Amino acid sequence: MSNMQDNLTLSVNSYEILLVRAPVAGQLTSLPVEIGESKIRGQRLGQIDVIDKYKIVAQVDEYYVTRVAPGQSARFTLAGQQFQASVLKVYPEIIEGTFTVDLIFEGGTPDNIRRGQTLQLDLTLGNPVESLLLPLGGFIQDTGGNWVFVVDAESNYAARRNIVTGRRNNRFVEVREGLSVGESVITSAYSQIGDVERIELVQ
Repeated sequence: MSNMQDNLTLSVNSYEILLVRAPVAGQLTSLPVEIGESKIRGQRLGQIDVIDKYKIVAQVDEYYVTRVAPGQSARFTLAGQQFQASVLKVYPEIIEGTFTVDLIFEGGTPDNIRRGQTLQLDLTLGNPVESLLLPLGGFIQDTGGNWVFVVDAESNYAARRNIVTGRRNNRFVEVREGLSVGESVITSAYSQIGDVERIELVQ
């Protein structure tokens, strides 16, 4: 009887470990699982919709996976009004070059928000600073961001110049040294001209 009781206790404990309890009360709208499938800790199992509350699910480029953390603020504009949100949870799994972030509204949910609506958010990764930005182009693969061809004031030629770059996203790269505001740069690919120091420009 004692052995049977121990085995029963072990079975109950094992059953409790396998149970997955919902973190909130709501409506289960998605449960993409298969019999025999394995899930790792922190992986999303399903989606529960809280009928009277909303959250934002954002896809962020994998380049920022080490720079996004819970508590960071974001802002967006809806119907001419600006609203604030903050990062609630970061899912570190990279899928097709992006990872998922959950955000919650701060200061109340907009009245005209709807489930499935698309928002354009500005996520603050650090303190704002003034920077000189250069649009990304084919040159970044050919030079690694170490040098560019800078066009002279009269647009007669472009000369090779070393630069120092910093942060970048999928649109711009930060230039810390080597360029001044207003200077023109050739941003196309340099694969055919990478071994020259100066390019004559024909009008």
